Amino acid sequence: MNVAVTAGLLGDAGNDQFNLSAGVPSIGGGTGTDTVNTVATFNFAGDMSIDAEVFTDVGGAVLGANSLTITGATTVGANGNIFGVNTPTLDISGGGTALAVNVANTADITIQNNGDILLGLVSSPGNTVNITAGPGAGADILNNNNNATNVEANTVNLTATDRIGVSETDSITLDINPLGAITLTFGATQAFINNINLTPVTVFGGGVVVDFNTLGGAARDFSGKAQDTELTDVGFVDWSLFSEDLSLFGVVEPGIKLPKDQIEDDLVLKTPEPDVPVLMKTARGWEFMWTYSRTAFDGLVRPEAQRRPVSF
Repeated sequence: MNVAVTAGLLGDAGNDQFNLSAGVPSIGGGTGTDTVNTVATFNFAGDMSIDAEVFTDVGGAVLGANSLTITGATTVGANGNIFGVNTPTLDISGGGTALAVNVANTADITIQNNGDILLGLVSSPGNTVNITAGPGAGADILNNNNNATNVEANTVNLTATDRIGVSETDSITLDINPLGAITLTFGATQAFINNINLTPVTVFGGGVVVDFNTLGGAARDFSGKAQDTELTDVGFVDWSLFSEDLSLFGVVEPGIKLPKDQIEDDLVLKTPEPDVPVLMKTARGWEFMWTYSRTAFDGLVRPEAQRRPVSF
């Protein structure tokens, strides 16, 4: 039975389709499988709460509200359509062993299901997407978009009791701002992600993240202990910068006097030996330091406490 919803709280024991053409505060489905279908774009000046199993829209219609809470869902965005929403707060909770989502919003999106979450496209560019599969045993976050993009956002937090992605050919594909963040929490031995690129990644759990980068095609492993890819490898160092005629604290060639605040213990450092600085752990943390330097007066090697770090 199709029902044009214009007001009130509706529910029925049958399998009903509620055709939304105007905003209503609350829709409550009955014991059957109920479908909420947005047949026209509209904005409701208030908070909306909808309890139903299936959510669809007609050809790009957008449901707008101050906030939208969806509960009991099994499918959000059906028949190949993305369920379009325009709300500052979108919360989606599943009501079964699996929740399939295909949704776009202009602000943050939060999705939770006790069982599996099947990702079509969850799109919220510039915002935060939170997706949690669990705490049910064996709950996974799985690709349901033929290896096209699964999440578009500035920041994404993916949490699964068990798996995030299944394999190289069935991974979760991300499109996340490189200046944003990716947080992955999972219980499986591996999580399979596509297209991490340069976005910082934090991992919680005992497993390893394998990134199949669509740009380079190479797999990258990330430790399963809370770790951040902001600590990236140094790709190139121009050692010619560290010649014997250069000090990163100032020029010390004859005829040029260093400021007083760069003179240490009344001993002006002569040009360092023609070696290169090395990375050393000091009381201040990790710093590049010359392995030795001679004083102007006695040519002796300075003790470690008097060695100068190289600043960049």
